[in-house]
Amino acid sequence: MKLNHLASKTGKHFLGIATFYFAFIAIVSAQSNVSFEATQIFANAKYVSNGKVDPNYQVIGTNGFTLAFDHVFVKGFVVGGAIGMQNMGTQYVDKGVNSIGNVTYNFQYINFRGYVGYEFNKYRLMPFAYFSPYYAYLLKSSTFSTISINSTGNIGDPKGENTVINSDYGFMVNLGVRIELSDYITVFGSGSYAIGLENISNLSDRQAYNRGLIFGLGVSATITKKPAQWIQF
Repeated sequence: MKLNHLASKTGKHFLGIATFYFAFIAIVSAQSNVSFEATQIFANAKYVSNGKVDPNYQVIGTNGFTLAFDHVFVKGFVVGGAIGMQNMGTQYVDKGVNSIGNVTYNFQYINFRGYVGYEFNKYRLMPFAYFSPYYAYLLKSSTFSTISINSTGNIGDPKGENTVINSDYGFMVNLGVRIELSDYITVFGSGSYAIGLENISNLSDRQAYNRGLIFGLGVSATITKKPAQWIQF
């Protein structure tokens, strides 16, 4: 019994030392970066009514931008955070039933997200993959119709009319590649898919969830750069 207790205690002690050892290596080897990314967004909203997805809502093209800060640790692990502006929305395509024309819904969010992932350092070409949970707050909205009393114009404000929820949360899956121009400057391109998990509709007869396919181009600057060092105790 004593031997088992001693072995268990020794194993935990070893695990603790090993965890500290590799954590300390990662900290010593961290490279810190700041980046700016401009994005093209193909946004849609998944509208569900009576348990069925409404096929009349289609994709619209919007844009956004992101400012990010991250650490690239030894062996390529990445942890970071970002803040940005994203224009989401969708378009209702009139099939001639209501004769209201095509209606475009625009939602402008401020977006906060964290991300974890891995970067493959292959010379100056660095593919990466991130998983990124996010929280977004709705700043403003508008509803635009191609037919509004025989004219084209803005026909409403979902945020002001309290027909949409002011927040959203979900996650993004991101794939891309960095190209190292120098020891301190890289450019990158990325593709992401955003999945909103919160029902943003405030109406009792339907649910709506943000969706978006996002393509981005950006530039990153390294602000601290430390070579990998294997520390010996």
